[in-house]
Amino acid sequence: MDLAEKERLIKKIENGDIFKPEKDSLLIASVRPNLKKFVPITSEEQEFYFTKAFIYLRPKQNLIESRLLKYLLRTVLFERLVGLCREGKGYPTLKEGDLKFFFIDSKLIEKLRSNRAKLLEKIDENERAILRIKPKIEVIQDIIEDAFVKYKIKSKWLADSSEEHFSVNSRKVGDNLFLRLGAQYYAFFEVHQGLLFDENGMFEQVPLGRLIKKYKAQILKKGTLESPYMLLDLEQLEAKTGRILDESNEVEEIGSDKVLFGDADIVISKIDPYLAYVFINNKSKNFIGTTELVPFELNANIDVHY
Repeated sequence: MDLAEKERLIKKIENGDIFKPEKDSLLIASVRPNLKKFVPITSEEQEFYFTKAFIYLRPKQNLIESRLLKYLLRTVLFERLVGLCREGKGYPTLKEGDLKFFFIDSKLIEKLRSNRAKLLEKIDENERAILRIKPKIEVIQDIIEDAFVKYKIKSKWLADSSEEHFSVNSRKVGDNLFLRLGAQYYAFFEVHQGLLFDENGMFEQVPLGRLIKKYKAQILKKGTLESPYMLLDLEQLEAKTGRILDESNEVEEIGSDKVLFGDADIVISKIDPYLAYVFINNKSKNFIGTTELVPFELNANIDVHY
């Protein structure tokens, strides 16, 4: 880190833009807290600085330990926490002031205090088991990469860490106004000619627009509904697998506009596409969802699982 960077860092610390939390505190992501990004601060994390994107909580240790609070917020108190969220730019956000309206039953606190040692022992045991199991879990994308190479859709396996170097003609930036400015987007079209896979694969690459088209979905307006619907939000969906984790959220009233999936074949999230919130619509069920989820229908005679 050079002198200029150190000075910028010191200025951010002085302005309160970044902070160093105390041990035994808990951080909650203020943007998309429904993704359960909670960080209990132990002696290891105590040396790190964090941005104001986190809400900084200091639990009273005589009442509740930070790790216990973390797992409470991930489980029995999760729905209550998400219920406090407000809509940001298309995604849920949480402000520090919102937590003034967050209450925990005193009986639950007493139960936690009386079983504190047993619970922490069980948490330690489970966290050690997770550390043992995690290295053995195969990443889904790696399995897909192996299959693509095996069946010659791709000619080689490209590691995430591989780098590319290319020159940029700034006069051509205006040629693709629909693209975001950024190296990865420019490289996709200028270096790889818009091909998802390398050109040495055996199979023709078909533009996605030839396979699917946007479904003309009905938008249900905020308020009381004419009949019950099954509401799907991002927290009910599992990223990168296409699994619907919870189909029990039946509603007769909605607090904001929702999209009716109807006869759509497939639904794709327009927010954070790298998380791959993509799932097949079950047309026999009355699914509705946040307007972040965009329904599509097949535009060709192909299997929807493909």
